[in-house]
Amino acid sequence: AIMVGTKGLRGPWLNQAMAYHRVKVRLRALLLYYHAELENLLVLGTCNKTEKMVGFFVKYGDAAADIAPLESLYKMQVRELAAFLDIPEAIRLKPPSPDLLPGISDEYALGVDYATLDRILWRLEGGMGVEEVAAEVGVEPGLGRYVEELTLRSEHMRAPPSTVLLW
Repeated sequence: AIMVGTKGLRGPWLNQAMAYHRVKVRLRALLLYYHAELENLLVLGTCNKTEKMVGFFVKYGDAAADIAPLESLYKMQVRELAAFLDIPEAIRLKPPSPDLLPGISDEYALGVDYATLDRILWRLEGGMGVEEVAAEVGVEPGLGRYVEELTLRSEHMRAPPSTVLLW
């Protein structure tokens, strides 16, 4: 995903911070798979449809899973499910964070709140045009275009590795 909250921050240190973040997430996945192997278990994924659609995950990191029960649910549907399952409010209402820099929330990094993002994504997925989506959701067309761009730029993250034919 494009990190809107860090858009004005450029330089080698940001690249290093992003690389560190991605390695940390992938090491976490590695440890999950290590313990799953020891106990003959499956790794349960926590990525939801919203994160997947905009590429707000680390490929081969927090998206690595044997089973992904939340990937068909938008972020707000996951929150509704959590309320239905009586997950404590302290967990349900905690702002999601990419764990990149202290104090940065997902919504700050994405540049849009999840409720709005879900409403835009749902309509885009349904085949609506950006202008129509913006009018129906009540946002500027630029935000609709931005969300559409996030989905397009992150297509490679949702695709399996490319096969190279050697002969």
